Amino acid sequence: MRAFSLSSLLFLTLAACGAESTDKDTAAAIDTGDSADTTDTGFDDAVLAADLWASIADYDTWSLPAGWTDTPVLSGNHMGAYVVTYLNDTLAGWDESGAAPAGSIAVKENFGDEAGTSLMNLTVMQKVTGYDADHADWFWAQYNPDGSVAMAGKVDMCSGCHASAAHDYVYTDPPTGM
Repeated sequence: MRAFSLSSLLFLTLAACGAESTDKDTAAAIDTGDSADTTDTGFDDAVLAADLWASIADYDTWSLPAGWTDTPVLSGNHMGAYVVTYLNDTLAGWDESGAAPAGSIAVKENFGDEAGTSLMNLTVMQKVTGYDADHADWFWAQYNPDGSVAMAGKVDMCSGCHASAAHDYVYTDPPTGM
């Protein structure tokens, strides 16, 4: 299901690179979560979120994790949403030994209904070398249905839950109670 448009991508990209705003102003417009880690890594969360958005434009053509389907399944951890998860080729090719490779991306569609007709948001995780060593270098983002960024960066809510995953913050078991 595709609820995002090219105009949303253009708006998000322009917002992240806006000529009239500074990087500080752009970053302040994005909720970067509630992370207690405030060390500067040299990354701009607004730019990472815009680049990530561009790289997931065709996510619904990506692989599904083994044993999963494109039918929304009730998630115990994504605020009671019905979810479908997609993996880019980098993450789908990972053998789950060691750390997931840099560039790995997982996109989770979060629906308000079992039929998958009411998209609430997309939650996305991307492995970015050097981004957040305390949380295995995962960058987190949540996009609203209009393509705007709801949260991006070192989001404690995301890393806190995914820390219990058996494989480098990535849940790979079929989606019962995820």
